[in-house]
Amino acid sequence: MGILVISEWNRDEIDTEIPEMEPATHKRKSWLVYLDNKLIDSVYYRDDLDIKQVRRSLISEFGYPREIIVEPEE
Repeated sequence: MGILVISEWNRDEIDTEIPEMEPATHKRKSWLVYLDNKLIDSVYYRDDLDIKQVRRSLISEFGYPREIIVEPEE
């Protein structure tokens, strides 16, 4: 069973059915993001990702500068 999404233009028309999401199976881990030795952000990722994967994601998917330094939050 899923959730039905109704069009904003015609509420009688069904656009698509979205399947139910599976419960999260991974815990989250907090990472600190630095630029020019200044803390600029704190982000959360699945705990099974390593520092290289987190940094790569921040740069390629979210547009962070390549000069960022990422560290796990203790």
